[in-house]
Amino acid sequence: MQKKRAAAALLAAAMILGVPAQAGSRGAFSDVLEKHWAFAAIEQAYADGVMTGTYYDAVTGVRQFSPEGSLSMAEWLSMLTRACWPEEVASAPSSGSWYAGAAAVAEHHGLLDGVEDVPLEGALTRNAMAVVIRHVLEEQGVAMPDEEALRDTQAKIGDWAQIPAQYQESVAAVMALGILSGTDSSGTFAGGATFTRGQAAAVYGRLEGVLTAGAGLPSQETTPEAEDPVAAVVRLVNEARAQEGLPPLEVLSELETAAEIRAQELGTLFEHTRPDGRSCFTVLEECGVSSYRAAGENIAMGTDDPERAMELWMNSPGHRANILKSTFTHIGVGYHEGGWVQLFLGQ
Repeated sequence: MQKKRAAAALLAAAMILGVPAQAGSRGAFSDVLEKHWAFAAIEQAYADGVMTGTYYDAVTGVRQFSPEGSLSMAEWLSMLTRACWPEEVASAPSSGSWYAGAAAVAEHHGLLDGVEDVPLEGALTRNAMAVVIRHVLEEQGVAMPDEEALRDTQAKIGDWAQIPAQYQESVAAVMALGILSGTDSSGTFAGGATFTRGQAAAVYGRLEGVLTAGAGLPSQETTPEAEDPVAAVVRLVNEARAQEGLPPLEVLSELETAAEIRAQELGTLFEHTRPDGRSCFTVLEECGVSSYRAAGENIAMGTDDPERAMELWMNSPGHRANILKSTFTHIGVGYHEGGWVQLFLGQ
């Protein structure tokens, strides 16, 4: 398919709050459409009662999950204790913080033994997640991989020497079990990296599968965890901004929904004008985006590769200007059948 290019569009305006619009099929959450890479895992985690949303409107019934939001250690402990010891959580003292019961159960089962420098309200790292998962497996009586399996797994971890010694046993075990995997083709574990809520739902699904199977071990191939294409574009945008000394853009769920709507519209009309003749920025009001100083849109068509889409944008002065605009603070990315949309806001 021929690759098309379009000039970047900018708009400075203040929009009043509108009625949110939905695009495509969705399950329990308005910001997790069926096409989202973690849709099934998020639906499972919600159905199992281990994850809830980040927003709920009792009047409209709208729930939001914030799949790109960061995951704290407290949230991860709450997920695991709800899944494995729900009765203990229900009867645990709940005074103080919202996660007090889960923290008490986690301490009772030694889930944090060996975890260092990760406050309960801090972002969960991959190293810490590995340790907590291993403790859960041991508490649930799942047999750990044997020495040969651990050695084979270690040999496939590209940054094994960089993993602190206190985490190595746990990392090797959970990777051998297929619960966590490398982040690239070299098997890099990246233990200091953190998790999004969507990624945590996917890990929970794999852990639940191992717990259900008991000692059954999945394949020990450490294939890379597939990165969500939309998340990849956000990462590439923030990497480009970092190279210019600019702060990263924050993902806004309403903006992400608006971008998904626009991406679907590109199949009908590849312009900054919507199929009904209105400006592309009218989608912001429809999705409840208000009180902003500036907005921008980048579009691309004809590739399903996020890196190729970014290459096209960065090689176009207008699109590059949007990506590197210092006054932009938020981003939402949408993708649909070869069509890409970046929506930017300055608040």
